[in-house]
Amino acid sequence: MAVIVTSEGIKVEITLERLIKALQSLDASERQAVREALESDWTEELEALLARFRARFQQAPLSDEELDAEIEAGREAYFTRCS
Repeated sequence: MAVIVTSEGIKVEITLERLIKALQSLDASERQAVREALESDWTEELEALLARFRARFQQAPLSDEELDAEIEAGREAYFTRCS
């Protein structure tokens, strides 16, 4: 069950299925606005992660194992935030 809080502070409980149906009922421009809002969160997080990689790589190149660990940590952080 998802809880949505409006700008007026009103809480609305809605299932994920109903939320998806509501999003699917939006017109094309409204769906595009939702898509852009979600993508901007992902883009900002990805850019921050890449900046960390670049800064660290300039100090000392990463081994394949270290790179894999950093990628996995980023994925876990993203999925934790999104769930």
